[in-house]
Amino acid sequence: MTFSRRGRKWTITECLQLQREYELLGWSIDQISEKHERTPLAIIYKLSEEGFADFNKIYDDYFIAKEQNSKKMKFVESDSSDESDGDESSDYEEELEPITLSTVSQVEVLQEQIRSLQQQLNNITHNTKQSKSIFSSLF
Repeated sequence: MTFSRRGRKWTITECLQLQREYELLGWSIDQISEKHERTPLAIIYKLSEEGFADFNKIYDDYFIAKEQNSKKMKFVESDSSDESDGDESSDYEEELEPITLSTVSQVEVLQEQIRSLQQQLNNITHNTKQSKSIFSSLF
């Protein structure tokens, strides 16, 4: 699947379609992503940004559930000839999920959130300093 609209601005019409598909039609993030030709993370982020859903809830519902489903336990049988008592034993190995475009997109969103939080912290610090100077000048 290619995400040909990746990086393009959202139109008002597209935002309205997004809301309709998510709230009224109950489409999955993957279905919406495919229709809008945008990454699932972009869909989640926009749903949150527009106030249609909570980012953390959608993220958990989509990515964590998807991660749990994709982590399959692989059954590996050991050679019984290596066993002294002749009992068969088994080990479970977890298949590692490859780094995908959605993983990279997650990192980009987290970096943007960090930048936003840093800016908010800077604003709070600045406002606090201003308040201290105004308060101290009164007394």
